[in-house]
Amino acid sequence: MTTPLARRVATAGLTAVLLAGCTLGADPPSPPVDDQSLLAALRDVRWQSDALPDGSAPAPGMDVWWEVRGTNLVASTGCAGAAGPISIVAGRMNLGGMAGPAVSCGTVVDRQAEQFQQMLRSRPAVAVDDAAGQRSVVLDNGLNRMTFVPVASDGAPPTR
Repeated sequence: MTTPLARRVATAGLTAVLLAGCTLGADPPSPPVDDQSLLAALRDVRWQSDALPDGSAPAPGMDVWWEVRGTNLVASTGCAGAAGPISIVAGRMNLGGMAGPAVSCGTVVDRQAEQFQQMLRSRPAVAVDDAAGQRSVVLDNGLNRMTFVPVASDGAPPTR
């Protein structure tokens, strides 16, 4: 027959062993990414998506991409480009006034380009994901979520 003290000691020992087993195989938490490091990770890479914010495919001739060059974000707007200052504050993309040429690319492309520009201007949360073996960037404004993968950048403004 065991005493109450012996049962308590055995229970405490078993609990400690179980808790240790739960934490031994756990991955350490990822270090927090500060805004400047996040912005640096995005710089000088063209990030392209094969879908618009609503999930539809872009019209022929419409590329959905953006890249950070220096302190500016340059983005496709259909058949022309737009640029404006960018910062990341509390993990969210903040754009200054985006300006670009007033070029019509056709009704459908213009509408899709505007949808994409609204996503960029909506202060989406920015996350870099390395989990799939290839780095990707996710923009999420709470209504829409877009995933972008890196493509080669020519460093030139978009003209189509």
